Amino acid sequence: MGANLLSSNLGVSIEECKEMLDNFFKMFPSVKEFTLKNEEDAKNIGYVEDYMGRRRHLPDASLPQISVSVKKNVYTDADCFLDCSVNDSKISVIDKEKTESLQEEWNNIESSDIRMGMFDRKKMFKEEYSDNADVFIKDNGNFISRALTQCTNARIQGSAASLTKKAMVKIFNDEKMRELGFRILVPVHDELLGECPIENSEEVEHRLAELMIESAKPECSVNMKVDTYRVGHWYADDVSNKINVMYVENISNGMSEDESFISVLKDFPEISKNVLLDMCNGAYSCIQEDI
Repeated sequence: MGANLLSSNLGVSIEECKEMLDNFFKMFPSVKEFTLKNEEDAKNIGYVEDYMGRRRHLPDASLPQISVSVKKNVYTDADCFLDCSVNDSKISVIDKEKTESLQEEWNNIESSDIRMGMFDRKKMFKEEYSDNADVFIKDNGNFISRALTQCTNARIQGSAASLTKKAMVKIFNDEKMRELGFRILVPVHDELLGECPIENSEEVEHRLAELMIESAKPECSVNMKVDTYRVGHWYADDVSNKINVMYVENISNGMSEDESFISVLKDFPEISKNVLLDMCNGAYSCIQEDI
């Protein structure tokens, strides 16, 4: 994340965000080294790899800041003996010689040591040929910036995805998990959702964490941590907490208990009244109760 995006997210000035990023990288210099290494790989070889060797190709990282193409008109009905066009029919094609010449001119400007930022260099070059309709100049800055951001994200998020896939295979092949009746339902990013008989849920919870931690080895030397939790219904705990907060806030704002309950019931008509009452009072059991 650059200073501009950080400024937009935090609502503070770009200069403050630049200072924040500088201070962060001073505190954690290895993060900066890691990021720069990823960017160099993307530029030099066109891809980066996650910790399992899975590649993310990023050809835009190797683009020049400016791409130039020059067009020329070519007659399609020329008479080679008369050296003229019969019907004056023509098409536009790329003039390779002029294109290569202008591209080289830009490359020299880009790599020169003149005291001018990249934005001003681009502006100067564009203005020089702005009146020439045959010259097409493409600014690749946004494509390059996006690719350089993606190269670090790909290594981190790609590694998490690879680790999750390894964990899924390990869990599926684990005899103990099969004996306990566990099965994976669906992966959600780096989270695995599964189900098992309620009487085995505590044992499954511990075994699941063990298998996910083990799956990172031997490729990853960092000690992993896995958070697990059990519910009778997916997100039942979050919904229960939300309902309890709404119920209490309504009473704090002057409603009676009955009025608050009716108000919450209107927002959650799919939940039975008995269960909803338990949720309102903070007495709902996420493991045992139905909804």
